Amino acid sequence: MTIAVLACAPTSEEQCEPLLVLEGAAEVIRVTGPTGLATDKVLAELSPDERATACDNIREHRDASLGEARIVRDSCVYAGIYARSEPLCTATFASCVQSASIQQDYRVCDLAEETTCTATVAELEACLLERVSDSIDFIDSFSCAAIYSGEFERFALPRSLPHCAALSRACPGFF
Repeated sequence: MTIAVLACAPTSEEQCEPLLVLEGAAEVIRVTGPTGLATDKVLAELSPDERATACDNIREHRDASLGEARIVRDSCVYAGIYARSEPLCTATFASCVQSASIQQDYRVCDLAEETTCTATVAELEACLLERVSDSIDFIDSFSCAAIYSGEFERFALPRSLPHCAALSRACPGFF
C-alpha cells in the first residue's frame, strides 16, 4: 500500500511538502511535487506558462507513478465491470489487458484554465499524490471475483481522500 501525505512545519501550513510513504518502508521518501512548481505558490496566481508546465508535469508524474502495466489495467477495468457475469468479466478484462495499448490521456488538467482557487501548490500536490495512491490501490486490488461476490461497493463507492476533500472546498471547480 502506498500512502500520500502532506507534511507541514508545526507552526505553518505554508511550509508543507508532499511525501510518499510505502507500507513497511523504513524511511519516508521526499518527492518532487507532481507539478514541478514552488509549493508555496497560490493556484490563482499561477501564470499561463506555469499552469501549462504543471499540467504536463502532472500527466508525466501520474504515468510514471502508475507504470505502463497499471495504466493498461486501469483502461480495462470498466470493460470487465460492465460484463454480465464473472467468467465474462474475467475473459473481457484479460482480453483487453492482452490487446490494450496505452492511449494518450486527453483528460482536462485542473490547472488548464485560470482559476480563483486560493489553495497552494502544496495542497494540490497532496491531493494529486493521494489520487495516485488511491489509483494504485484500486488497480492492484481489482478483480472480477470481488465484483461478483458482493464486494462491488469497494470499487463503486468513492473513497475518502482527505487532502482532496480539503482541496475541493478551496477549489470547487476542480471536482
